[in-house]
Amino acid sequence: MEETSPLAPRNESQQQVRRNLFRTIEHKIYTSYLLITFTTLLTFTKIISAVYILTYQEDDSGAPLFLWNIVNVVLDMIYLILKAFRMPYVKRAREGEEVEEFYVLQIMFIIQIACYVLWQIPGNVWYWRCSECFDNAPALTALTLANLILGYLYMLGPALLIVSICACLPVAIIFVMMISGSSQLPATDDMVNSLQSEGYDPQKHMGDTNCTICAVEYSLGEKITVMQCDPRHFFHNDCIKKWLKINANCPICRAPYLLD
Repeated sequence: MEETSPLAPRNESQQQVRRNLFRTIEHKIYTSYLLITFTTLLTFTKIISAVYILTYQEDDSGAPLFLWNIVNVVLDMIYLILKAFRMPYVKRAREGEEVEEFYVLQIMFIIQIACYVLWQIPGNVWYWRCSECFDNAPALTALTLANLILGYLYMLGPALLIVSICACLPVAIIFVMMISGSSQLPATDDMVNSLQSEGYDPQKHMGDTNCTICAVEYSLGEKITVMQCDPRHFFHNDCIKKWLKINANCPICRAPYLLD
């Protein structure tokens, strides 16, 4: 049985909070209309720009950059098609329904992402080895560079997110707050304002000696909030307020903040 009690070693409760936060971030990213709109517009702009440049490109760049960009356009078009098929699932998830995508759709997304990432390798090789590309075909070469930079950002983003979750939970919480919409019910202002605080006393509070959200050790008399689900689940006031604004559940056991 998985141990989630704060009476377990300190890193266990912190790992549980990170897992819960990761699931919350995953849900926010999946259902965020802001991110969906941004990625759709960006991909559509990439396709239009690439088609325009490739259509009127007459000079040979000296490297197979034309082919590389053609494949990029195809992968981007597949991405938009898959996004369109995913939207009904996103709508249901935003309404609070437990959603599991059609298996084939999941596999197609994995294949598309894998092809996109792997296709960056020959693009980098061809671009950085071509010393005369800008002279021979400036527009095509600039398009290739722009797509490569976007590829770097595409692969770097998830890595930075994982690092922020593992090393700095408050940064990840702020990120979720930025993209938070109505897809997951946060605590209301009245709920947050109703938090009861008390001074930390190691003789009374028998849970973790560190706040499992920020990983900072409690000091004697410091204001903390004890959750209703378990008297051993308590956190810094500011930390739990930030958490509840994105997820009205206990960070450790995921029980609702206000129990019936």
